[in-house]
Amino acid sequence: MMNRNDIKLSIAQHLYNWDVRWFTNINCSHHAQRPILLNSIMWFFSTVGDAVIASLLGVLLLYCCDPLCGPKLQDAFPIISFIGIACILGLIVTHILKNAVGRWRPLKRLHQSIVSGELIIHTQIKKLRYRSFPSGHTQNAFTLFVVSWLLYHNILLSSGVIVFAIIVGYSRIYVGAHFPLDVIAGSIIGIACGFIALRVWELFIFSPGIFQWLIG
Repeated sequence: MMNRNDIKLSIAQHLYNWDVRWFTNINCSHHAQRPILLNSIMWFFSTVGDAVIASLLGVLLLYCCDPLCGPKLQDAFPIISFIGIACILGLIVTHILKNAVGRWRPLKRLHQSIVSGELIIHTQIKKLRYRSFPSGHTQNAFTLFVVSWLLYHNILLSSGVIVFAIIVGYSRIYVGAHFPLDVIAGSIIGIACGFIALRVWELFIFSPGIFQWLIG
């Protein structure tokens, strides 16, 4: 009979095998046949998941989708502060987990298989900072999805943002930056950070006294 440690190791090995299998299915299959246009599209979506760009996209959503938001600071501040809290919270959580888990990127984790010729990894990013788990770009994209839904409750807008977030996550595997479990974890963290940011925003920013003090 397997003891608890053996069960944990077995589960971890099954997860790792699943992770590598799906990474290779997405990243390594048909490597030489990938069209340049698709590579460019995936690189674009992989790049726009960056925290700074995601924040700017959130502010853009504010001005494009909120008819009540005018040019005055007191009109824009509540929503901009919510977007800022969500993005900063996600950045902090992701950075802590990356250092705590310390998982290597696919290129380093699968180095032996690459050297032996067993795998050919398709990568469009020359230098990757930090560790692999979780995917920060995916977290940013899914946080942006939650923010858009909580702010506007617009099905068409939120549908577009969730499709954007899914493509960002897929692109991070496509360009060789992350394993699938990194992306799944990033999406869960992104959604959680969006809802937690709403609570923080309600308690500390949008309360009438503090809000008036900040803009006054």
